[in-house]
Amino acid sequence: MYPLIELATGLLFVAAFVEFGVTQTMVKWLFFTCLIVVLAVTDLRVRLLPDVVNWPGFAAGLMFSAFVPPDHEFAGFLVWRFLRFRMPEFAAGILDGILGAAFGSFLLWGLAKGYRAVRRRDGLGMGDVKMMAMVGAFLGLRGTFLTLLVGSLLGSVMARAGNRERVAMGDREAIPVAAGDVSRDWRARHRVWRTGDCGAVADSQGDRWIEGRIKVQKFAFEEQARKEKKGCSQRCKPKTIHSTFG
Repeated sequence: MYPLIELATGLLFVAAFVEFGVTQTMVKWLFFTCLIVVLAVTDLRVRLLPDVVNWPGFAAGLMFSAFVPPDHEFAGFLVWRFLRFRMPEFAAGILDGILGAAFGSFLLWGLAKGYRAVRRRDGLGMGDVKMMAMVGAFLGLRGTFLTLLVGSLLGSVMARAGNRERVAMGDREAIPVAAGDVSRDWRARHRVWRTGDCGAVADSQGDRWIEGRIKVQKFAFEEQARKEKKGCSQRCKPKTIHSTFG
């Protein structure tokens, strides 16, 4: 796995250099690529999106947005359209990053809370919410919207590309896949919780870890049910009455 990760990271670095040259924009996208690769591999192996990556990445995204604002300058356009005030470029970049982070994270947070209210169980982890805040800080408002749209469609297609026994799982190495993995991850976990079929998503070490936890819980439930059944049988066993009249 690691040679593939190193190869993919190197190719992404070369693509950034070819596209942007030795500029601040290249540095921004190299940093973003590193964050996405780390989160993708971590999520693929242990099903976690650690805060130690998400929160520093969020802060770095806002900093980079000040020096290298998103190309579309959407926040500056909104301020000019409604307030007739032209913001400095660095301030417009930071505002765009904040709006992108807020839009992506609060949208996923609302979906997670809505799913829990309806189904009485978690359907989306808070790590995904924090990751989208980090992505939004880098991409801005419009970029975050396009990421969620394209990524969700891509995740749905990849999930449906697998058969009934296996759900396709991929790592997030590109911008659209960053949001698409939210959809794929939700589908895989939902299949485990709904059917209990751990083998359907046991494609990686992280999936085997989930499978092991479910087996432990299942064993504990069976053991508890066996003890309760044994205790009931002892309590409910009819007592033998010996007659003194032969």
